[in-house]
Amino acid sequence: MGIMLGIAALWIASPIDLIPEFVPVVGPLDDAIVAAVALRVVIGAAGADVVREHWRGDPRTLERLIRWLRVGGSGGAPPALP
Repeated sequence: MGIMLGIAALWIASPIDLIPEFVPVVGPLDDAIVAAVALRVVIGAAGADVVREHWRGDPRTLERLIRWLRVGGSGGAPPALP
């Protein structure tokens, strides 16, 4: 898990992207996908309660992300964010 999080952090911080950021809509999409996968791995490994305990942002945002990522859910396409 640690190696994957390190790679995700480097990917997001790197100025080099698969799709340049200036391309509308899809430019930042690669970073968002990497961030979502990393968060899903962390929540899956540590548990949602541990992540909630250490989350510094708005708790509602984390709850939406947990629902959207369907951590521990049945899989499939995530629902639209409200």
